[in-house]
Amino acid sequence: MELKLLLLKAFHQTFQESGCLCAQKRSGRPRTSDENIERVRQSFVRSPQKSTRRAGLELDLPHSTVWRVLRRRLTLKAYRIQLLQALLPDDKQKRIDFLQFHIRKTRRK
Repeated sequence: MELKLLLLKAFHQTFQESGCLCAQKRSGRPRTSDENIERVRQSFVRSPQKSTRRAGLELDLPHSTVWRVLRRRLTLKAYRIQLLQALLPDDKQKRIDFLQFHIRKTRRK
C-alpha cells in the first residue's frame, strides 16, 4: 500500500510540474562507457569461455552490464559446445540387432 501511495505522489508531482504524465526526456548519458565496453571486449578476447558473472567480478561491473555489452554492443551470443556420440562403422550392425530384438519382443506380447 505504501508503494502505491508513493507512485501516486510521484505521478501527481510530475503532472503539476509538466502538465503531462508523458515519459520525461532522459539525460542522454550512455548506460555504459566506451571504456567499459572495451574492457569487456578485452576480457573475453583473453578468456572467451568465462561466464558473465566471473567477468563482472574481475571488471568490477554488474554481470547484467557485462551481458548487455556482449549482446547489444559486441553482438556476441553465449553458447556451449556439447559433445555428441559418434557413430562408428561397426555400430550399424549393433543398431540393427537392437532393433530386431525389440521388434521380436513386441510381437510376442
